[in-house]
Amino acid sequence: MIDQSTGFSLPSNPAELRKIRNIFFEMSGLKQTIKDRQQDYKDFVETLSTEYDIPKKLIPKVAKIFAEHNYEDYIAEV
Repeated sequence: MIDQSTGFSLPSNPAELRKIRNIFFEMSGLKQTIKDRQQDYKDFVETLSTEYDIPKKLIPKVAKIFAEHNYEDYIAEV
């Protein structure tokens, strides 16, 4: 099958079509995982803010420092 507007065509081999479908299925799962993790992140920010009175603007900065393992670099800048 060739799409005339893009020149793209899917392979006709059923095994290749299954591989393509499986890759898209995995990509879909990854997108959902990312969405779920983003909500978890927001929930953690809310928890730290409400339970420990940490300013919401500060939380992502500290999380970034932890994620990049560059606490010493941050202290040197401050």
